[in-house]
Amino acid sequence: TRLGLYEGARRALALAGIFLAALLAVAAKESGIIALPVLIVYDWVLRPKLPRRRVHAGYLAASLALVCFLSARLYLLPKWHSPASSFLLNPILGAAFLPGRLTAMRVLVAQLGHLIWPEHLSWDYSFNQHPVVASLSGWLAAAFLASLVGLALWLRRRCPAAAFFLML
Repeated sequence: TRLGLYEGARRALALAGIFLAALLAVAAKESGIIALPVLIVYDWVLRPKLPRRRVHAGYLAASLALVCFLSARLYLLPKWHSPASSFLLNPILGAAFLPGRLTAMRVLVAQLGHLIWPEHLSWDYSFNQHPVVASLSGWLAAAFLASLVGLALWLRRRCPAAAFFLML
């Protein structure tokens, strides 16, 4: 972000823009909650020499937007009596810790594969589409994700743009 370069009214306007952008992101779709981590990773990877105290106000503005959203959600959800997530909607909920986490990693790698080649992309993955088991494929998925993290950290100094892409 360029927030570290602004002073006075321009800085206040930039902070208001960060707050509004983060608030609109989470209001439009809950996955907008990723706005704050993206800001932090962007500054850490692509602007490592920027004084941290200059960008903390931007993080605070984005955090305030997320707190507003989460407060509204906490207040409104009990009034809507929405059914809790069930085992039939998400079999990982009923799994033991290790099989559940390995299955989640296997699903994450499968979704990454769909980004590269979406041949079998579906809007509805039925119950037990990904069986909840601690298998070799789960361990391979965990190793693959760990290698992506390692690659991103290695690339941070060599090619920051590629590291930022991998960290997203």
